[in-house]
Amino acid sequence: MSDNLRVDSVRSALANLALGKDDGDLSISIDFGTSYSSVSWIKGTTPDINDIQDIAGWASAHSVGPYSSAPEVPSEWMYRNGVRKYGYEVHHILSRPGHEEWHRLTNIKMLLDNSVGSYKIRRQNLETIEKINETRAGHEKIAVYDIIVDYLFFLLSHTKTQLSKKNVRGKSYYTPGDRVKFVLSIPEKWDAVAKWTMEEALATVTERIQFGSIADLFMLSESESASTYMLERLRNAWSSKSETIITADAGGGTTDVATFRVINDKPLRFRRVGISQARSIGSSFLDHRFREYLEDRVKEQTHLNEVENGSTLVELTDAAVLYFHRQMKRYFEGELEGEVEYVDFNGLAACKEKGFERGRVVVTQSDLAKIFHPICDAIWEMVEGQILTARRSRHVPSKVLLVGGLGLSKYLQKFIEVRLASVYPDIELVPIEQLPEASLATAVSRGSLFRSLNKEVGPTRINNAGFGIGQNQILRPDFEGHQGGDPIIDEVDHETYVSCIYYLCKPGKEIREETHIMWETLRSGQDFDVRIPVYMGDGDCVDDYHIDHPKNAAAQQLGELSFKTTFDEIKQNSTQSSFKKKDGYYVVTYEVVIHMRGLRMEYEMRYPPGPKGKLRAKGELENIAAAFNLGAA
Repeated sequence: MSDNLRVDSVRSALANLALGKDDGDLSISIDFGTSYSSVSWIKGTTPDINDIQDIAGWASAHSVGPYSSAPEVPSEWMYRNGVRKYGYEVHHILSRPGHEEWHRLTNIKMLLDNSVGSYKIRRQNLETIEKINETRAGHEKIAVYDIIVDYLFFLLSHTKTQLSKKNVRGKSYYTPGDRVKFVLSIPEKWDAVAKWTMEEALATVTERIQFGSIADLFMLSESESASTYMLERLRNAWSSKSETIITADAGGGTTDVATFRVINDKPLRFRRVGISQARSIGSSFLDHRFREYLEDRVKEQTHLNEVENGSTLVELTDAAVLYFHRQMKRYFEGELEGEVEYVDFNGLAACKEKGFERGRVVVTQSDLAKIFHPICDAIWEMVEGQILTARRSRHVPSKVLLVGGLGLSKYLQKFIEVRLASVYPDIELVPIEQLPEASLATAVSRGSLFRSLNKEVGPTRINNAGFGIGQNQILRPDFEGHQGGDPIIDEVDHETYVSCIYYLCKPGKEIREETHIMWETLRSGQDFDVRIPVYMGDGDCVDDYHIDHPKNAAAQQLGELSFKTTFDEIKQNSTQSSFKKKDGYYVVTYEVVIHMRGLRMEYEMRYPPGPKGKLRAKGELENIAAAFNLGAA
């Protein structure tokens, strides 16, 4: 295509300045990717896709070449003696001897992916975090949540700095006090807990750097984000409002394959056909497969640990994998059998039998094909599964959109194209490469931002999580939900209790106003002191199971209602049913209420119960977008 998005962006930005379009809310979209991340933004609410711009300048001062103006940044993190490095700074350190002194985390986002497929990469990162904590004697340990917050802090601090700079009119796109809205692109397969962790981390960072809030947070799946951007930019790629399209979002750590039917042209909207598929396979897995291949090739070259430049075998391997990641992965096609690739390996002696040249490892086309083939085959299996499912439901797909970082792979494109031509010749492959070069890395962040500017004709909101409260229940030994719980003997009524969760809001149901009656025991003259934890759960969210039961393994405490007052005050404001004497003590009854106000959840405690009860404690969750289906406003 002759379209050049960089030129379009400059032209539209200048036009916006002339028209004063830089007034209004600032909307920022974050694609926290497995391999690379990007941030896109727009000022105002004009839903013109050409007005969307990207944050650049991620590369450090010593970085040169194509990365100095790149709109994406590696999702990588390094630590040594209290010093943290991010993105291209990590790659810079990797290219120098001595980097093994640093602790490196890659594919950070996969720390939130609890699937079996991501276990190996996740375990490696967790082991690295454990090693980091061993070096931090006397300091607070770093947790997974801290890593997510730290990287988001890096992304948004840079974003705030860039947008605070003066533009051509001497005016900045952001000044303190401006309203800032955020958009997050989320993997299709993430559970409510992973989505909530990301939302909570974003809230922590925005508050820490005083840059907007999550009050208006909008979440969209990565696959729908990319589809929205591609179809909006390539309107000649589809012909009718009812066309059925399969999106294969082959990202860094996961591949999401979903079938959509176009149900609305302007604004562009989709309806899901069938059930999407998601697997922990992606671009980062190619890196790991290449690393394993290379380590096996050079495992006997232990003398490389003593080369003159001081690089160890591990450091040489890291640099070689980085070269594969940057240069080989995208452009390898696998069609020229006689050709070979050369990977620098300083200090390596030439050995024809082992496939070594002096200072280089020779990598054949067939070896590379063996690295690529299993992952490409798994992606094709998912694509074909969607084709067959769609056809069974009388939706005939006309296009397969191949998006995501791995979607740029020439080998994967050819792999799918050949199979479509052989078995499904009426289905066309539309690779992400049909987009202008400048927007290849930011299709997800741009697409989700564009979608957020006009939320009309969106999906109905469905609650995918449960919201409950902690409650001490009288122990029932024969009940499965109480078995294994820690017993608590109440000093007032001498009954044995167990701490449980009661879910006021269940997954799959609309959250309106939910009320639950609770009670406490009091001696005469004893202060009334109540602390009620508020939880979010995932899965079935079954009531009355103790807090440590496997059914509550995914439950997270989000807040707490606490209230303390005197015995006399409780007695004076009681009703006949809320304050009863029993066997030398009193039973005080009160109620806990949950309300929804848009995407804000409010929870409160009232005593006495009922419409005339007095508000005693209140809390809120500013935005619970993570609890709902992606794309719902």
